[in-house]
Amino acid sequence: MDGSYTDRRHPDSVHFTRRIEEDLSRRDFTVNAIAFDPRVGLVDPFFGREDLENKILRAVGDPALRFEEDALRIMRAFRFSATLNFEIERETLMAARDKKEGLRMVARERIATELLKLLCAPDPRKALRSMVDAGVLQVVTDGYAPSEETVELMSKMPPMDIARLGAFLLSCDEARAREILDSLRLSSKQKTGAMAVFRGASERVCGAAEARRFSARYGAYAPYAIEAAYLSGMCDRSTLEAVRNNTSPCRIKDLDISGEDLLSMGIRGKAVGDALEMLLEAVLTDPSLNKKDRLLELIRNKKTREGQNERA
Repeated sequence: MDGSYTDRRHPDSVHFTRRIEEDLSRRDFTVNAIAFDPRVGLVDPFFGREDLENKILRAVGDPALRFEEDALRIMRAFRFSATLNFEIERETLMAARDKKEGLRMVARERIATELLKLLCAPDPRKALRSMVDAGVLQVVTDGYAPSEETVELMSKMPPMDIARLGAFLLSCDEARAREILDSLRLSSKQKTGAMAVFRGASERVCGAAEARRFSARYGAYAPYAIEAAYLSGMCDRSTLEAVRNNTSPCRIKDLDISGEDLLSMGIRGKAVGDALEMLLEAVLTDPSLNKKDRLLELIRNKKTREGQNERA
């Protein structure tokens, strides 16, 4: 059985007890305070089975004390509510509101893990609204709360961390979004992907060529970014499908030509990179150009024009 929690996470001491009820009394929620004894069957001193059947999330004993022991339990309450579609019992919800400042003492990585699980729930809308009403989300994000429109859009995104997180931030500007992502101490991949979704949501994309450029701009994150753009009304269904199903070359490494080919033509230094960028732009406009002989022809024509301009 755990002792007190001075650091609001780890018990100061642990001592053994022969009474399972004592151990269960220190669990977080009643639905997690059920045990099985082969001699007597289920041990359920806090009526967790009843709460489980009624889809109610209730703290064991005094909810304020449970949240003082470990404030991350506040995040877990909202996460369970979202993922299991449980209602948080009133006193437990009020205690979460009253003890929310304790979250400032919790490691940001632990908070980020719970937040991402919540955002990726089948329907996180109700839990997020409860978090905002209780002021809990604002503690986690240092004041940011998404609008109703943002929450609705986010809930329609694929249930993946970068997709939901990028959409979750759409009610703030780019600088603020980056601050929130940095504060959560996420991985570089998560931050890059979330920002791709964030920026893609505000880009108007029309037609096949623009769809290819969009794919080139966002790479592996393009399918999530275009989903956000579509839900934001920035592109139509055909453009959405064009990005989702894009197989056209959209990166320099996809070109059917290499830097060595350009060096053999006498192109040197920065001009190699400039030439490859020019060829990529041409291929994004017309993918049929991505054949070595046609790309070399484009380079020769470019060199001819440049020579003529120099003589002029």
